[in-house]
Amino acid sequence: MNSRAFTLFTALVSFVLIALAFVLVQSMIEAERASSQTIDTISEQTEMQNVADLARADALQVFNIGVRYQLEWWITDPQNEFYALDLESASDWQKMVDDFAAAELGSKEVTIDGVTKPASEQLAYRMANHLISNLQTSGGLQAYNFKGYDVWLQVSENPSSPYDATQFTNVLKEIINQSVESHALLEPIDCTEGSCELGTFYINLDLTGLSFAEYQKLPQIAVKSQASGRVIKQPILPKGNIRVFVPLRIFKAMWKARKIALGNFGGFGDSIKGLGLGMCDSDCSVRTSPKGASKKINPTTFPTDGKLCPNTPSAVGTSGKSLSQVDCEPESDCPKLGFYLADNSNDMGNVLREFISSLGITAFSNIDPDPGDGLLLWNGSSAPAGSVVRGEVKGMESKKILLYYNDTQAGIASEGKAYCARPTGFTLVLEFTETRSDFKVNEARERNVYKIKIVDNFQTQASSLQTCKSVIKQSAIVLGGGIASSSYSCEE
Repeated sequence: MNSRAFTLFTALVSFVLIALAFVLVQSMIEAERASSQTIDTISEQTEMQNVADLARADALQVFNIGVRYQLEWWITDPQNEFYALDLESASDWQKMVDDFAAAELGSKEVTIDGVTKPASEQLAYRMANHLISNLQTSGGLQAYNFKGYDVWLQVSENPSSPYDATQFTNVLKEIINQSVESHALLEPIDCTEGSCELGTFYINLDLTGLSFAEYQKLPQIAVKSQASGRVIKQPILPKGNIRVFVPLRIFKAMWKARKIALGNFGGFGDSIKGLGLGMCDSDCSVRTSPKGASKKINPTTFPTDGKLCPNTPSAVGTSGKSLSQVDCEPESDCPKLGFYLADNSNDMGNVLREFISSLGITAFSNIDPDPGDGLLLWNGSSAPAGSVVRGEVKGMESKKILLYYNDTQAGIASEGKAYCARPTGFTLVLEFTETRSDFKVNEARERNVYKIKIVDNFQTQASSLQTCKSVIKQSAIVLGGGIASSSYSCEE
């Protein structure tokens, strides 16, 4: 009896032990499986992160190179007069740097001498579009396979427009504007108010102030495991201060332009303030030279010497010229045609602009402050004719012209206006050509040109308004196109 009971108990204990052993083995198997899965997950996560880091590094390199290439294309375009500099801003080097950053690269408008320059926002647009276009194919943003992982660039979180760069551009504009306000966007290298040895620069993009939500709006590298379907994403740009070196010597060119503005500008402005064409004086006479006095009409020798007032109808017998056409003496003072229309402010303005340009070619030749540095002003030659100095000419109403027959007011036939054209300032366009390949982004680029515009505006006194009469004292044959022997004059 006792022997039987012991045997049953032993069997029961054995069964319990076997069950416990089975449970323990199962637990060990599950633990091993979980450990293996955890290791596999960690391993896959590490591999995905490595893949994402490699793709991110490639995309960031595309971004950095793209910034340099796009800036070179924009800044050195020969058609682009890149920066307007007035004498006030030229007196402060840091203000020049800030104005350049704000107006040419940021979203800020800059007012120079009362003229507001619209913001270009070129940097934000070009950085965003270049990055995306370089990673884009005809079917959308490229997804490529790399060792069992799909890798692609996610630009927008909006599923209806996944390739829209608007939010990325807006974030960049905000970063750029904050850097402009803190005077930190552009960092000229070895270039200060006193001297400029290099004139290349860094662009600083400080992302540290972005919120988490703003940071997630930046384009992201996405990596998907083909085995597990797991996806990880991370923004391309690091959340820190990104410094992009740009080897372009734009600040060297600006430094030179500033030296020229402070050294040669004022004297030339003073020399052209007194210029004018048309009826610029208190009497009823017309200037025959931009830099000379008026020439009075001689009624006794007309039409050999004297002429009617401007706006008087033309006549035969005056060498084929209209009576409103006034000879410029000497003829070289009016390089356009040798004469101008004193009743046409546009015509006078064009002649005067060309005359101011001809003066500036001499005044601004061979003025490079540092000609041996390889950044050549006007490509090392003298000023190009007609394109360097541009007069800003203002047409002002000067005289009211009345036409009379037989010296009586009863015979008024017509009336019109004559003008005085005077310069209200001038513009100097400085063209610097880069000749050294180490200061280029793309060494194969044929020609890198920095065009910098300097402006000087000044006030001129308006002419006194008077009425002048074209008097036909004996006959009106001249109005009908005939030849008359009568006397004519332009008088008050």
